[in-house]
Amino acid sequence: MRTFTCQCGSRIFFENRSCTNCGARLGFFPSSLELVALGPSNEVGAFQGPGGAVGHECELFGQLCNWLVEDGAARCRACRLNVVELDTAETNRVASNAAEPTASNADGARPAADDEQGRQVMEASKRRLLFTLFELGLDVPSRHENADGLAFALTRTDPDDPDAPAMTGHADGLITINLAEASPLERESTRLSLGENYRTVLGHFRHESGHFFWDRLVRDGGRLDEFRALFGDERNDYEEALRKHYEAPRPFDASLHVSPYATMHPWEDFAETWAHYLHLFDTWETAQSFGLAPRSSTRPHDFPSRLSDWSELMLALNALNRSMGQPDAYPFAIGPAVADKLAFVEDLIRRAPGASERRSADPALEPSSARAGA
Repeated sequence: MRTFTCQCGSRIFFENRSCTNCGARLGFFPSSLELVALGPSNEVGAFQGPGGAVGHECELFGQLCNWLVEDGAARCRACRLNVVELDTAETNRVASNAAEPTASNADGARPAADDEQGRQVMEASKRRLLFTLFELGLDVPSRHENADGLAFALTRTDPDDPDAPAMTGHADGLITINLAEASPLERESTRLSLGENYRTVLGHFRHESGHFFWDRLVRDGGRLDEFRALFGDERNDYEEALRKHYEAPRPFDASLHVSPYATMHPWEDFAETWAHYLHLFDTWETAQSFGLAPRSSTRPHDFPSRLSDWSELMLALNALNRSMGQPDAYPFAIGPAVADKLAFVEDLIRRAPGASERRSADPALEPSSARAGA
């Protein structure tokens, strides 16, 4: 994720609502993918943005949203994607920190503020996903305008029906994310119980978006033969593969798969690889913003060499974390087969309908200044 610059010259970040230096209110314009200081609004409450863009505050503008609406709708492009949205006044309380009851919640109930914090984590992760997809030039249709479009259900397990837990997943364009994933304690407990080396809310959003784009770019894009040659035959029984994965998981070989979960089924292998490509793209762009990675390359179409550059950056990132006594930020190793799969994902993105018109020839190293439109 690149950083932005306020009118006062200070660095500002994607989730900021105001500048910490000058106090200016900030708003994000999806058409230009720019976060800017908001000047005075005109007589109809609209703000001027980059390139002559005009935007209104989203209906949810404030604690959960800093995006502007440029098409006259009530909600911004990100908020409109939610088809199931938690009402924090009624939600089951999800702790963001302490698991033990305190004097203020001795009955074990979660404070209302923690539900709001959980929604903030969810929304921030969803918006980071959308920013990357827009910047890559990918079409992200909303279910509000297209029956085959993307939608999000940010939900939780009903306390009155604990035997029917909310399951994070994807089905026909609907991405469901369980609010429990916003709790570091619950998420870490799940990570350890499943033997995972990485589990984040943003990772869930990226992974599930991989299923959505598999449908659009692989299945509907005429790339099934290439996909099967790399990932396997997705027609293999998914439910049986899921059962075997949890009862008797296959040995994990980092030279073949990017994660243990990727060994489960070709669909999951693709989704994990897709998510990993987004990890790398976003991290590289962050490094660019801070001058830690080049903004151009003499070998823009040499994916193996660029992957080597990525790996060197990840080694530095891990070394920095270890210097702080923290675990590796990048607990992965990319083998030859995984590199081939990542190259396939990049090629899918390059060849996605309309993408070449909206970004540069080298998306992984030089994010385009021609941003995806709203």
